[in-house]
Amino acid sequence: MSGLHKHILDRITGKVASIDSRLIKEGEVFFAINSGADFINDAIAKGASFVVEENALGVLLEYGQYTRSLSKAKIIGITGSVGKTTLKFWLSSVLGHKHKTLAGIRNYNTICGIPVCLSMLERDHEYGIFELGSNHRGEIKELAEYLKPDIAAITNIAPAHIGNFGSLEEIANEKISIVEALSAGGIVLFPIDMPYKERLASLAKSKNITAIPFEEFHVPHLPRHYHSLCGAILAIIEVLGLESDKYVPFLEELSPLRGRGEIAMYSCDNRIIEIIDDSYNASITSMEAAIDFLNSYNSKNRKVAILGEMGEAGEFSFEFHKRLAEKSQNSGISKLIFIGSADFFAIFKERGFETFEKADNETVNKILRILKDGDTVLIKGSRSVKLENIINVLQRIV
Repeated sequence: MSGLHKHILDRITGKVASIDSRLIKEGEVFFAINSGADFINDAIAKGASFVVEENALGVLLEYGQYTRSLSKAKIIGITGSVGKTTLKFWLSSVLGHKHKTLAGIRNYNTICGIPVCLSMLERDHEYGIFELGSNHRGEIKELAEYLKPDIAAITNIAPAHIGNFGSLEEIANEKISIVEALSAGGIVLFPIDMPYKERLASLAKSKNITAIPFEEFHVPHLPRHYHSLCGAILAIIEVLGLESDKYVPFLEELSPLRGRGEIAMYSCDNRIIEIIDDSYNASITSMEAAIDFLNSYNSKNRKVAILGEMGEAGEFSFEFHKRLAEKSQNSGISKLIFIGSADFFAIFKERGFETFEKADNETVNKILRILKDGDTVLIKGSRSVKLENIINVLQRIV
């Protein structure tokens, strides 16, 4: 334990950290980072047992690492362009059948969020699974050096946040940099068909890290683009020294997460609508996979795609949106709707889309009038478009 903040760490050891006064629970410690000082009274009113205001981030970082040092848990760090959160929760679910396992909460994958997750580690946890996110250069290396994972896994390399990185090669460099934080003898896993895998293998070899490719594992009830994550789960289990065959049955219990492909039935003015909720985020890779899934989905009724603008594509924005529009036009989907910047309207309108600038109340009401009883509706776009507004006005029934 660092002597710098020992007097504080001694008082809060064993307590869970929080950085969001809206979500804080009784007995937790509130770290007033960024504008958190404005919400100290709210945190106290909700039951915060202790508040750290001065140098809150520095203390939080120390506290996360100190809590980790008290636990016997083997730490698994996950990065990649798409699928980090799903892999984190699915791996935790599968391992959790036989082992005490912690998954980092929500999408807490930043330098502020990871120590909050580490604070939840208990001494007898066997495994701790955390995701590392990045939308600018150098972030993965910083997070990995803080987390110091025993095992690293890369879900994939794809053009997500490419506007911030400039090229797929730079995205690859960012994801591969997780290897820099592994100790000699560590392990990194990656998809067997991953771009720039030779670069990863070379870096791993230079650092005496074992690089292990994994293949897709077919789980019949899951969409094809999730099969790589199932392969990753089994590969990680093998690396942990466990018998993967004993965990395969638990893959049958997995289902897409809300906002990341979950399928559910909703009611809408006496109509029953089947929603594929992939509204959390979008890149060209995940968009194309979602269109393929909707196109192949077994439905006797009309298929509708409500697609939002893809953010953070930078100079590739027009190219990617045109690619998406063309793929959608040729997919056989019955009804196509685009929500986003008017700059892209011409691309989508000439390919049969209805277009709207934002998912406000007026737009949502218009879209709901378009939907018919029995429709299967894919909802997917970047978070900035707020496509969840469509789902939030519906009544979930299954």
